[in-house]
Amino acid sequence: MKSKTFVILGNQLFDPRLLRANGCDHVFMAEDHGLCTYQRHHKKKIYLFLCAMREYRDELERSGFKVSYFSLEDRNDGLDYVEFLLRFSEENSIAHLNFFDIEDKNFEEALLKGVRSKGLTVEFFNSPMFMFSRDEFIAAQGEKKKFRLASFYKTGRKKFDILVNQHDEPIGNKWSFDEENRKKIPANVSIPQPSVPSLSKYHDKVVDLINSRFADHHGSLKNIWFPVERCGVEEQLEFFLLNKLSNFGVYEDAMRVGENFLFHSCISPFLNIGLITPDIIIGKVLGLFKKGGVPINSAEGFIRQVLGWREFIRGIYQMRG
Repeated sequence: MKSKTFVILGNQLFDPRLLRANGCDHVFMAEDHGLCTYQRHHKKKIYLFLCAMREYRDELERSGFKVSYFSLEDRNDGLDYVEFLLRFSEENSIAHLNFFDIEDKNFEEALLKGVRSKGLTVEFFNSPMFMFSRDEFIAAQGEKKKFRLASFYKTGRKKFDILVNQHDEPIGNKWSFDEENRKKIPANVSIPQPSVPSLSKYHDKVVDLINSRFADHHGSLKNIWFPVERCGVEEQLEFFLLNKLSNFGVYEDAMRVGENFLFHSCISPFLNIGLITPDIIIGKVLGLFKKGGVPINSAEGFIRQVLGWREFIRGIYQMRG
């Protein structure tokens, strides 16, 4: 039986079970100098991608997948990502490639142009990174010329049965509690501090690589405060849910001199590279709310960022660029 090859990008580090459910047994992954430099990304962003990709390769292999992985150190070919993928496909007699939805429209266009020029066939699968598929967002927008967050968010709440009763009315009698979420943090309120995660086993090698190849990029590689593998991301989410979410709503817009994270979850980077997905996040928030562990303004306010704003902006980008 032929293997089913998925091309996995650096922002598609989804749970291996999702790949298995779509019939994948072989994964192609390649680090790419061009994708690190088309903008002068902060060094910590490059660090997150490279460490997370390498940790994900190990996770896939532990889960029984065959992985064809190419690090920047291995690549002296001078090819851009698409050219490198096409050469790999030709050398390995791969005529059909599978992808999850590609969120970068310019990259998607270049990739499809290259693949089709070589006569390869492709199949796309809905991205687990979002709860609405592209087609579902278009259907929700309908013929309306203007995009309205409130209308879209209400549609999403009803569609996924989130904080609504059996009549599709909002629990708490309001669709948004934003007006209650604008208080200052009192001076006597302390901010829960999560423990710093252990460094990746690839830390030293990636730091050396970035310092040698991306030395002119912004930032430093000191104070790596974030995890780079799935289990660490899940631990950070649990810390937020148990220690911060109850106060997230009321202090959502607050600022305090000298403190960066306050009562926020700090999971956006991991949500945006697939190490956690919105269905899991929202499911956990709803579970706590139903147990009485978090007030409605915090549960709704947080869900609005994930299901509302994030999905809304992605949909507009995909429709209009």
